[in-house]
Amino acid sequence: MNSKRIILASMISLYGISDAQQSQYFTKNEDYHFGLAENLYQTKIYNASQYEYAKQYFYNKSLSNSRKEASAFFSNVIGVILQQQYAEEGLNAFMKEYPNSAYFAQASGPLADYYLAKKDFEKALETLQNVNQSQLSREENTQHIMKLGYAKFMTGDSAGAIEALEESFKSADETSKPAISYMLGHLYYADKQNDNAFIYFDQIKNNEEYAHLVKPYYVQMYYNQKNYDLAISEGNDILNNGKITSYDTEIHKIVGESYFMKGDYQSAYPHLKLFLDKEQTPSESDLYEMGFVSAQLKKNDEAVGYYNQLINSSSPLAQNAYYQLGNAYLETGKKQEALSAYRNSSQMNYDPKVQQLALEQYAKLSYELGNPFENSSKVIQRYIDKYPSGAKTQEMRSLLVKSYLYSGDYKATLEALGKLDQKTNETKKIEQEVS
Repeated sequence: MNSKRIILASMISLYGISDAQQSQYFTKNEDYHFGLAENLYQTKIYNASQYEYAKQYFYNKSLSNSRKEASAFFSNVIGVILQQQYAEEGLNAFMKEYPNSAYFAQASGPLADYYLAKKDFEKALETLQNVNQSQLSREENTQHIMKLGYAKFMTGDSAGAIEALEESFKSADETSKPAISYMLGHLYYADKQNDNAFIYFDQIKNNEEYAHLVKPYYVQMYYNQKNYDLAISEGNDILNNGKITSYDTEIHKIVGESYFMKGDYQSAYPHLKLFLDKEQTPSESDLYEMGFVSAQLKKNDEAVGYYNQLINSSSPLAQNAYYQLGNAYLETGKKQEALSAYRNSSQMNYDPKVQQLALEQYAKLSYELGNPFENSSKVIQRYIDKYPSGAKTQEMRSLLVKSYLYSGDYKATLEALGKLDQKTNETKKIEQEVS
């Protein structure tokens, strides 16, 4: 027997066995690490999972094409989940390299979360709509619908958001329901469906996480329903709880307006005053209310200040503001300023009642002070012509008689006397003097 041949054959046999064992070892090793990466991903241990997938993709030269594709996909998706820098670009690169990948369906969920976190709601909505819901578990589907509703809400699709969130609420667990209740309550509130808003807000009104968020809604909704007592009660509870919040200023406004609507101007004043002191761009109605309240409390100088901020425009509020400004000036003895304010109010046609009251005061002050803008008699005659059957018309006819008399126009005085329905002792005396 040739011993050399035996040794050679033995060596060949040994190396052959060794290669087979080595191949088997690498296969098992690859299976192990790939399985480990999958398990880590499923259990949300993302950093470790990404490390395993990336290691397989970059360093395993014998990796099959299908596993290489999977490694690239999950490595990039985890980057998106963890919001790593350039994660979105990495996933887009994968989509270009594997345009027909079966893994795309699995990318939609994490990518949508990524867009939601970035507040890119348009892209989030587009991505969520690509999710295959049939592949989701019951819990995952509930979360998906909630995210879909949120994305629709943030993109202005209130009806679509309500529909999605209502569906999500039905199957949501107790930990998810408060968030959905809050969103639905807000959507119904924004849509002026207060009854439905109450249904969802009532479920979280005493929830520690959401109570401070929903209570201001109650103040506004009670005010909208003209339930001013409840609006005041809820508002004062918030303002007196010792916590300063970003919406305190708005609560002061609503509470102040509630007192205003009840005619309790003394209580309304401090709330409206605090609101206006902090509000950089108050509306015309805010200024008018504060001016009116100040005037009712005889704080006439304050009232004048508020009304004066309204009179540079032509609007129903401006007409009212001019009239109230005239009243405030009268209270402070500034009759010439009052005359000017009444004149401006009488020239606006928005509110006929205010126009009549303003013209009446304008005519009276014109007679009393003299009028730098036009003849006093013409102002009084304009009132008589405009309101021939008015309650104050007879009084105005008497003023017209005296106005002509003092101007020395005796002919016009006699004509005016002839139009009086009833003559007083004063007008009878004037008639005798003129005749």
